Amino acid sequence: MAVWNRAVGTLTLQVLGSFHIRDASGCEIRIASRKGRALLAYLALRPGESHGRERLANLLWEDADEELARTSLRQALAALRKSLPADAQGALQADAESVGIDPSLLNSDIQAFRHSLLAGTRTSLQEAINHYRGDLLDGFDARSTAFDEWLSSERNTLRKQISEALNRLTELCAAAEDNEGALTACMRLVSLEPLNEPAHRRVMELQAKRNAYAEALRQYRVCRDVLRRELDVSPEAATENLYRELMRKRRAAVAESTDGEPFIDESPVVAPAPSARPELRPGLRDATILVARLEGLLETEARLDPEEAHLLSNEFQRRVQTSAQEFGGLADRRVGSNVLAVFGIPNSYGNESERAARAALMLRDMIAAKPWPVTS
Repeated sequence: MAVWNRAVGTLTLQVLGSFHIRDASGCEIRIASRKGRALLAYLALRPGESHGRERLANLLWEDADEELARTSLRQALAALRKSLPADAQGALQADAESVGIDPSLLNSDIQAFRHSLLAGTRTSLQEAINHYRGDLLDGFDARSTAFDEWLSSERNTLRKQISEALNRLTELCAAAEDNEGALTACMRLVSLEPLNEPAHRRVMELQAKRNAYAEALRQYRVCRDVLRRELDVSPEAATENLYRELMRKRRAAVAESTDGEPFIDESPVVAPAPSARPELRPGLRDATILVARLEGLLETEARLDPEEAHLLSNEFQRRVQTSAQEFGGLADRRVGSNVLAVFGIPNSYGNESERAARAALMLRDMIAAKPWPVTS
């Protein structure tokens, strides 16, 4: 298990998803310069290594001449060091030729992610997945083509690693007969790789194993639609065969549950036969929609640079998602200044309005307790 050190002078850096850096007490440290944030993130990916000043200067100031680029690097390092708490400034190690990070004074989510991957157990893989909040430096723009190329390569590597981890976790959970754990991991894999057809099939199989045939068949439709929309192709034969097999099993299950009465499936999807018992027929379900609106969001975004606007939008959606999930709701994506959350779908508990109200109160308290990560 990866344990993050919180000793005096230790910095905690988050680069998976949006960029955040905190001091030993957990307080956010603001680094105003985008080049400074880019430099810190680059060094943190390989703590303890020395990086030549010429390489760093070319990475972040590629359009400047050599002398100006090195001067810009020197100034960026000085500003970055000044931004850090006095007891943590030693984390930046620099001499006339190279720059590095002292790994004993910096914890980062990417190092915790890599450490958890190496262990390879169910617990450690789950920890690795929890650390992966999003793409490396999601939404970050260093305004440097060379840095963007490096970042794209690193992102691809990490995406491959998280996909392999999710595949492995799915297999380990299935081997341990933890069907729910396997399903959760595989669903996360599908969300990361919507065109991964074998993963869609695995979700279908896992849903069927828990007798959730409607969900298994719905997953087929999701797979079919995304393949048609993105690639203009039909599902593979293996997927079509699995779909037909699950349709047969579902019909058999419904026929058995209705004491042998004939089952006539008039739809290629999941609608029950007219002869099925009333309790097997789909019915209307009460749901409550929570609309979280951040007044002035669009106007504020218009005044910010693109990176800060993206950071603000992501933080707003994250807070809504956190509060909704705490009370069994599902948050949708942002529309304008609003983020919607629904309570009662897919699972209804009869107190959807109460749970939505509690989520709204939690969201209000979160906003009051913690300022937004940008200054408007």
